[in-house]
Amino acid sequence: MFCLRVNIINNCKVALVLSVLVPVSLFAVFKMSGLVGGPLTIAETTTLDTITWNRERPYLYPNIPRPYTVNASYMTDDITLSFGFELNTCVGDPPSEWLAGPSLRPLNASVPKGFIVSVELTLKEAYPTSHASFEWDGNYENLTLRKVLSGSNSFAVFGTKSVKAYLKASAIGQPRGVYMAWQGVAYFLCSQYNQTHHIMIETAVTYFNGTVYKRLVQPVELVYGPDHNNSFEEAEEIGFGQRTAYIDNDVNGDPVDYYKIWLHERQTVQVSSLVEDSGVVFGPSMFICDPERNVEVCWGCRQNETLSQITLNINQTGWWYIKITGEKIGGGIYVLDVSPVQG
Repeated sequence: MFCLRVNIINNCKVALVLSVLVPVSLFAVFKMSGLVGGPLTIAETTTLDTITWNRERPYLYPNIPRPYTVNASYMTDDITLSFGFELNTCVGDPPSEWLAGPSLRPLNASVPKGFIVSVELTLKEAYPTSHASFEWDGNYENLTLRKVLSGSNSFAVFGTKSVKAYLKASAIGQPRGVYMAWQGVAYFLCSQYNQTHHIMIETAVTYFNGTVYKRLVQPVELVYGPDHNNSFEEAEEIGFGQRTAYIDNDVNGDPVDYYKIWLHERQTVQVSSLVEDSGVVFGPSMFICDPERNVEVCWGCRQNETLSQITLNINQTGWWYIKITGEKIGGGIYVLDVSPVQG
């Protein structure tokens, strides 16, 4: 019996891929280089659901006012694991743009029996010219840093350019629990704005459960690229709740976002857009359109206004459209919130 919990903050696009339980024969040998004096026999490797973390790539003014985070937790009778990743900001203009992150937020792993052996963090991507590095040291409890690889060093060990960076920390003694956090990860995109990056971040914990050695792997895929909801035809389907996105006023960037939501006649809904950075002098205009794409109501752009809000009575069932435009100079992050009004 196990439970898996995933929490995405500031981003509500999540895709879970089927869990894969990979039994490696009880007598198969998995070579953990540098972990112990000889090969370590891994009785079972469990790869959890892939958490897909979508983050829009800004065209202008890329600084993110507050971090985007993804958290996950997993618990069985053998092991408890919790950790997260944080994306703080992106710096520079394409193709020299780089991400401060994804940084490892506090990782905690513990076992009721046995002990933790090691924690590994691997960053992978098929895009050939992107690269990553661990810029600063992390914080540890019951762990010691054993190996850090990036760039040509990663290629020399793994024989592929898809491995951008690798980190391994080994347990000190035979602890029941370990803690680890790594704040300084720099990911260099080396691409133009229209390139979408699929960055795979794998966290692996090797442990002894009192009987056999096991390995638990949690993949997180960061999808970082421009959005494509720039017309009625490409409108992004949403439901009630929040959606965080980026908008600017540059015609070559992302001046407009379209969303669609299925609503029923006689429903009353409230639609709001909130600018996250109060220092940004822009307020996105918001238009609500009926299933025939006619504008029912709008909220015009106002300087220094961070919140736009509309309450609407729905007069027909179908796909209703929400159009967000950035008209003032600049750009920024906004949160779209659609919620039913109880009558």
